Amino acid sequence: MTALAEMPAVLTIEEAATVLRIGRGAAYEAARSGELPSVRIGRTLRVPRHALETMLGIEPGDVGPSTSEATGADSDGFAKSAGGAAGNALSG
Repeated sequence: MTALAEMPAVLTIEEAATVLRIGRGAAYEAARSGELPSVRIGRTLRVPRHALETMLGIEPGDVGPSTSEATGADSDGFAKSAGGAAGNALSG
C-alpha cells in the first residue's frame, strides 16, 4: 500500500477507504455523517489528506510507525514476547 504521505493532497472516498481499511459504503456513510472529513465538489466527495492525517493522529507528511511498530513484531516479523515460560522454553 502507498504511504499516506505519498498520496495526492485530495483523496477519493475509495482511496480514503483503502487507507482506513474499510469498505467503500462505510466510507461514504462516514463522510455523510461527518465522521470522515470530506469536501463536496460538484457531485463528488473528496477527502483532504491533511484532514485524514489529523483524524488519524499522524503529523502531516509523516510516514507513521514502521510495520514492526504497528504490529508489535520484531525485526524478523515475529511477535515480541514478554518472556515467561514459553519464551524460555524456545531459547534453550
